[in-house]
Amino acid sequence: MRILIADDDRTSRDMLTWLLQSRGHEVTAVADGAAALDLLQQPDAPRMVILDWMMPEMDGIEVVRSLRASPGIDQPYIIMLSTRDGSDDVVTGLDTGVNDYLIKPFNPDELRARIRAGERALAMMIGSSDDHDTQAREIGGIRLLEPLGKGGTATVYKGRHLVSGDMVAIKLLSCTDNDTDDQQERFQREVATTETISHRNVVRILGSGIEQGVMYLIMEYVDGMSIGTALDHNGPMDEVTARAMTGDIVAGLQAIHAMGIVHRDIKPDNLLLTSTGTVKIADMGLARHFDDPDIMRLTATGLTVGTPLYMAPEAIQEIKNAGPPADIYGLGVSLFQMLSGQLPFDATTPYEAMLAHLNRTPRRVSQACPNVSSEIDRLITRCLDKKPERRPTLNDITTILDDSPAASSGPIKMTSVASSRGATDIDCRG
Repeated sequence: MRILIADDDRTSRDMLTWLLQSRGHEVTAVADGAAALDLLQQPDAPRMVILDWMMPEMDGIEVVRSLRASPGIDQPYIIMLSTRDGSDDVVTGLDTGVNDYLIKPFNPDELRARIRAGERALAMMIGSSDDHDTQAREIGGIRLLEPLGKGGTATVYKGRHLVSGDMVAIKLLSCTDNDTDDQQERFQREVATTETISHRNVVRILGSGIEQGVMYLIMEYVDGMSIGTALDHNGPMDEVTARAMTGDIVAGLQAIHAMGIVHRDIKPDNLLLTSTGTVKIADMGLARHFDDPDIMRLTATGLTVGTPLYMAPEAIQEIKNAGPPADIYGLGVSLFQMLSGQLPFDATTPYEAMLAHLNRTPRRVSQACPNVSSEIDRLITRCLDKKPERRPTLNDITTILDDSPAASSGPIKMTSVASSRGATDIDCRG
């Protein structure tokens, strides 16, 4: 967290600086209100300020009035520092726009508690901002432009890099006192695992950090849509398109598995299509190394690890058993859906879906899509085998795709699957 301290008392200023830096904060300190106001009006200003009430040239209340009267700037969280603890003074400060008070002489534990409260407030401001407010927010050197999607614990935004001007995607996850250490560790492990992967069919990680009480992950921006969105808009795709996309998915998974990592959440919504039809695997939030000894500890929070409609039986039974074959299973379900617009099992709840994966025999894709080739029909059936050791390897899948006459059709353009919303009457194209 970047924090500005404005206090004309050098001893107090130095003590605050030392305490905050020892807690890992980035601190800027000034000795008067005018200097503080000037800094807070800059584009990349600190989001939190500890502001002394009585200062030369411009006191703290004047600074607050000027800031709150300037709607065009990012409003900071303001902690007023003062010896004035009378109720009238507190009311004056709050009415002016002060967020919190710290009375001199202050207790270091109280200081830390008020900083944490400020971080929580800023995290909620970022997480709940609408599209208009989002456009004025910056984090990690990225200006947030618009939300791209929201999950249970994180929100992904489209953003612009302040230095290069490049478009990026940035995932934000609140990091407050109410979060568990495990939640933060999961995020850090996502960064650690994904930063090691560099492949054209895997979304690249560009940076990460913690700022404004929020953990952020900067990623390559994919100008397109997910396969899930394409299916929602246009219905199932033809087999030539599905084969070509599956080849990209397999290539991405080979790069992931080569680093000793299993994705654990392969599904159409995590498979992104570029404007030229290349598929990139995204969302490594559940990824782990094959031999991670902490996997049970990090997932023992009552959360389902994966998406029930696409989870392999062994992942449902015991998450530590979810190795590379679990990704093959998710790929099989996804390919079934790409070709038929349906899923291998009918289920109305996550619980029913997990029971089906564990106990029921999946229908063949040829039952839902009679025009599918026998090779793909058999391949999907093998991918959905209950026993991981009986599923094909990624090399097996590549061989099947390469040996098919349809494999020589060339690159698939985005318009093949996203031509219009009116394409939903297309069922299974041979």
